Amino acid sequence: MLTIFNERAKKVKSSPLKLVFNRISLVLSFIFSINLISIVYLNQCAKLVNYQYKSCQLREIKDTLERQNNILQVKEENLSNFERIEKLAKVKLGMVMPVNRIVLNLSSSVLQASRVPYFALDKFSKR
Repeated sequence: MLTIFNERAKKVKSSPLKLVFNRISLVLSFIFSINLISIVYLNQCAKLVNYQYKSCQLREIKDTLERQNNILQVKEENLSNFERIEKLAKVKLGMVMPVNRIVLNLSSSVLQASRVPYFALDKFSKR
């Protein structure tokens, strides 16, 4: 390789100092480009690790929220169960199922019979 540079130097008839300067600038530019590529590569690796960390955190949050959502769905199904509501109404509140009775409306000219729940009779009997 030195012979190529020496032959060029003879053809161009440049000074040896210029030739050394060219060699040094070539080596320095090569080192600079390698360093620049290394810095860009390391920067991209750091960004990739950061994004992976954030992705892992978001996956954990998503899993936690999905578990909470499943728990809330089960609670909602339990709380909206009609058998449970009926049992609570009977036991805790003392409610009873209405009994159907026949009520005659005597105020009109035509007698009308209708089926009315038991609790509706209490309103009429108090008058």
